[in-house]
Amino acid sequence: MPTPPRYLAVLAALDAQVARLPPNSLLPTEEALATQFGVSRGTLRRALGFLQRSGRISRQRGQGTVVSPPRLIRHIIPVRTLEQDLAAQGVRLETRVLAYQPRVVPPADIRQRLALRRRSQPGYLALLRAVDGRPICFEQRYLAPAIARTFVPAQLGARPVIHALQDAAGQPIGRNAWRMEILPARGAVATALHLVPGVLTIVHTFTEYLSDGPPLDAGSVWYRLDRVAFEFVAVGPSLQFGPSPSG
Repeated sequence: MPTPPRYLAVLAALDAQVARLPPNSLLPTEEALATQFGVSRGTLRRALGFLQRSGRISRQRGQGTVVSPPRLIRHIIPVRTLEQDLAAQGVRLETRVLAYQPRVVPPADIRQRLALRRRSQPGYLALLRAVDGRPICFEQRYLAPAIARTFVPAQLGARPVIHALQDAAGQPIGRNAWRMEILPARGAVATALHLVPGVLTIVHTFTEYLSDGPPLDAGSVWYRLDRVAFEFVAVGPSLQFGPSPSG
């Protein structure tokens, strides 16, 4: 029988060590851990990478490797804004406006999702969301041109972003199309979330439509895997599984 890779034994031992430590504890340096387990730093980094991707630890430039605290819960159903969802759990959300531009040249997919004419330019809003000073997600929104002209980012704060956008539009959201996937953090996303580039994130990509049909905004929210978990609770009419397969 072939011998299991060495990093698997290191991974099991590290996982047990992390389980005994309180949240936010700082782990020993890579050099110290490699010496402790009698392996190369390459083998150790492979084991640490598995723990990081699972959300058990986070590795940050200039801070080292720390034990992740319990994840916040983001509910998919019932549908709520991030602000409403965390407030209902007694969690205070901090919102920081990183950038706002009333006119930008958008990526091709945003132009398509907002049904923009060739020369139309949407607004651009970048937000950092944090809890207890710890970033949990980075948000980019492209606003339909008519909305971008009247939107005032100073209106934000504890108030849900979508409420400010609906006020600027003068009508509520009628439809929300979205998808979720796991993607590596790059560039501005990694910088904003204090992540090493390439670390996986959960990405919520959305397009929101006004009640009379046209798109209000489109964008994406990148969540830190080590700080947010997602929960789906369906009750009554939400449970529509369709007919059972025959045979």
